[in-house]
Amino acid sequence: MRAKEGNNNAKAEEQKEELSIGTGASIKFWLAAMRSQIIRLAPFTRRSGIMSVRLSFLNILKMTIGLLFVIMGYHYITMSSSNDEINQSLKARKNKPREKPYFKSLYIKNIPKLKPQQIMEQYTKWHNLMLTNKEIPCDQKKAIIFIPSAGFGDSMHALSAAYYKAIQTSFIFTMQWNFFDWDTTFEPSKLKWNIHDALENEWLCKNSTIIEIRGHVAVGNPILTEPKVNNLQYSLGDHLVWSYFMQLKPNVKTVIDNVMQQFQDKHMVALVIRTGKSDYMRFLSDGDEFKFIDCYNKYMNERKIDTANVKLFVTSDEDYVIKNVAKKIGKNNVIYTDISSPVHVAHLDKYDDKTKTKGVIKTMADFFIISKADIVFLTKGSLFGAAATELGNIPYDRIFTISDKNCDKQGHPRGCASPKYPPFCEK
Repeated sequence: MRAKEGNNNAKAEEQKEELSIGTGASIKFWLAAMRSQIIRLAPFTRRSGIMSVRLSFLNILKMTIGLLFVIMGYHYITMSSSNDEINQSLKARKNKPREKPYFKSLYIKNIPKLKPQQIMEQYTKWHNLMLTNKEIPCDQKKAIIFIPSAGFGDSMHALSAAYYKAIQTSFIFTMQWNFFDWDTTFEPSKLKWNIHDALENEWLCKNSTIIEIRGHVAVGNPILTEPKVNNLQYSLGDHLVWSYFMQLKPNVKTVIDNVMQQFQDKHMVALVIRTGKSDYMRFLSDGDEFKFIDCYNKYMNERKIDTANVKLFVTSDEDYVIKNVAKKIGKNNVIYTDISSPVHVAHLDKYDDKTKTKGVIKTMADFFIISKADIVFLTKGSLFGAAATELGNIPYDRIFTISDKNCDKQGHPRGCASPKYPPFCEK
């Protein structure tokens, strides 16, 4: 085959050379003929000159056309030879074995100069490419599976920590979200994190390197022994990570908008009263909701704030608590999400699907509404409200914690905040 190609190339070169010589000779002949014709034209007389000019002109035209055909033939053979070379080059390139894709670590440059959002965008682009590319051998892929194991507020902090470790070690980040169907309240995330989708689509397999993180990253977890590929000096900011993941759907936005419209130009004070009656351990004793009201009134008096310019947003895991506050403060000054449902998403498995969906919508609406408050009174031990204040980046000096009135008794499971109540409550 190679010998045959060599003979063909040799013949083509010979033809090109012969034609090149022929072309040169033809041009020389044409110039000589032109000169001859011009010489013949010189002595023509008035009587016979016209006929001589016509004959000479026809001869010149014929020779010129012939010369053009010779030149065109030369270019045809030259181009054919060149095309053969190009085709051979393309054929060789096509037959060359293509480099197989492989799992590449993400190296983020100039981290100190980047904003958290820029880091997350770079990671998302890399993550989606590495995860969904089936040409990358499955046993090369490295992934974290985050599994929440506590309440919503605590789990959101744990999510941020696991996500941080994924970027730091250049691992794919996935989640097994057990609380509720994420799609009930949130739009699909840019980052493809659903572990069920990853396994179903065979993006990950049993031969992949998978590190499981249940709840917080605890001592002894293998992820802590992985080398740090990206030297993240500081936290990305929980509120930024949560906002990146949690893009609300219209069904939740509508509930939030309906509540926020009632505040208009009023200041918003949020009372987050978590009783824990449906939990295995109480957060507050019966009647503690009145301590929230007492502390709120004393704060207003101490700061000399006109309560006519303030409205309360009250959220609780028990409806009777909200009613008690409304009776004490006045119904016109108390606003709440008008959905009767348990607030704690960790216990939604106790309810039917309809109640569960209502509960999830109420919970997420409450969470985001709290984040918009000017001042917040929280229940000691409940991380739901605390996480909401972080989402809203609310200053610490506008957040106050109320403890169970029996927290200082021996054997109390949750203990007291320090101090038990804000100082202005004791005056």
